[in-house]
Amino acid sequence: VAKGASDEELQLFLQVCKGANLNPFMRQVHLVPRYDSKLEKEVRTIQVGIDGFRAVAESSGAYAGNEDPKFDGEEVINYNTRAKAKNELKVPQKATVTVYKIVEGQRYPFSATARWDEYYPGEKMGFQWHSRPYLMLGKCAEALALRKAFPKLLSGMYAQEEMDKSGQMGIVTGK
Repeated sequence: VAKGASDEELQLFLQVCKGANLNPFMRQVHLVPRYDSKLEKEVRTIQVGIDGFRAVAESSGAYAGNEDPKFDGEEVINYNTRAKAKNELKVPQKATVTVYKIVEGQRYPFSATARWDEYYPGEKMGFQWHSRPYLMLGKCAEALALRKAFPKLLSGMYAQEEMDKSGQMGIVTGK
């Protein structure tokens, strides 16, 4: 679960897992290597899987479910595979997810929108994005909506799908 991590990185990872009650063996949270261009070396960032986001929200006792992503607009992108073959792919321009939270006995919606241009990591890191573009963008929108509904529990936690684009550019973001 933390291959190649330094002792400090592993301690921090375990502390975050324990504090957020996330289980790395259930793939709720990951310690992911990323290249830090400022340090000019690989460092690890903690990224929470969408199931981890849902588990944290559910543990609050106030999570009241969510709606499936709603997609708006489509465009065709062109990309090359590793075998240098050119492909065309229809992708959503944006995805919106609504998450529900119980506040003072009432169920309230919290919606968030993720846009393709803001999250698509490009050809080099886009394998999953090329095979499941709707799923990937939907996960970004759901993570945004869950953070919006549960900021005290999820502040500073990012899904891998949200981080793919920054990894492609060699930037480490998040906490």
